[in-house]
Amino acid sequence: MRVFKLSITLLMTTLFSFALSAQKNFFTRVSENSLRNLRGKRTITPDKYQTFSLDIPAFFSFLRSLPMEQQPIRATQGLVLDLPMPDGRFSKFKVWESPVMEPGLAARFPEIRTYAGQGIDDPSATLRMDYNPYFGFSAQVLSTTGDVYIDPYSHGDIRYYNS
Repeated sequence: MRVFKLSITLLMTTLFSFALSAQKNFFTRVSENSLRNLRGKRTITPDKYQTFSLDIPAFFSFLRSLPMEQQPIRATQGLVLDLPMPDGRFSKFKVWESPVMEPGLAARFPEIRTYAGQGIDDPSATLRMDYNPYFGFSAQVLSTTGDVYIDPYSHGDIRYYNS
């Protein structure tokens, strides 16, 4: 019986560790035709892009679990985020919270958070991103293979994004 309990404990620990280190993909490709009736003005219309929906509750929960930039980042932590690229593929990034606001301003607006990341698929890629409940998610990827911006599809809607 003791061996059985030990085996179950080991199995659960392994599965839990795998879940924490698994990559995180919160974006789903959507047809732009399905977004024709969205309210809100489109302020950005890139020449080449893909349109995605964002699982906001899961994404927000993931962001809250990220370590701060000053904390040691262990490979076993759930820090991998898949971001959509304009060609339709996803690119992996190791991410962490990286505050950039002056402390007094950050205290006045605690819902605004900023993050940084490093490309895994493309080691030359660096990431800066932010999220707040009013304007949604924005990201800037700078890379030797080309820069990518991810922004809300239309002003006032934080569910859909262009990459």
